[in-house]
Amino acid sequence: MFPSLIRDGRIYGSSVAQGVWRETSVEWNLRGEIVRVLPGGPVQAANDAGDELLYWDGPVVRRANGRVDRLSYPFTVAFPSVLAENGDLFGGQYYEGPVKLRCA
Repeated sequence: MFPSLIRDGRIYGSSVAQGVWRETSVEWNLRGEIVRVLPGGPVQAANDAGDELLYWDGPVVRRANGRVDRLSYPFTVAFPSVLAENGDLFGGQYYEGPVKLRCA
């Protein structure tokens, strides 16, 4: 189990079963108890609404309502990294600096 982010009393990370190469998203409470286990890799960013940025066969935003928004390809974003409180996603683009991204 590997924590990757602490936000609003929630610890996000991933877990990998022995002999399995794909990660599973895990959310723990501050007592270390598992709250949720979901498909996908570790959560990289989250907002108060419960939206999460993670890598699951590419970068995605998993919305609090369960909808998964995959980034549209082709995209030239190097590092999607900031998930705003209103659900907007921002990242860095090669040679162009920060950009606002759109999900599918």
